[in-house]
Amino acid sequence: MIILQNIYKSYDSKAVLENFSADLELHRSFLLTGPSGAGKTTLLRLIAGLEKPDSGEIIKPAGLKLRMVFQEDRLLEQLTVLQNVMLEKGDAEMA
Repeated sequence: MIILQNIYKSYDSKAVLENFSADLELHRSFLLTGPSGAGKTTLLRLIAGLEKPDSGEIIKPAGLKLRMVFQEDRLLEQLTVLQNVMLEKGDAEMA
């Protein structure tokens, strides 16, 4: 289970997520919907550990590995497709 407790995240003093809480069961599908700027991508980036909440807590099982597909082109051109897919957190700095 991934537990989000009272998550608050802002950019330039503009709140994107306020007091957001959820319990997400592992191995389940979820649908995030909302207008542009509602915080969907921010929420995913927080869960993946790419950003930190301003306040609140995200609790994930030890050893949990998450994978994401970005909306933009984020491949490293000097690597093959397989090498890009196999990258782990922190590997991009070394590539």
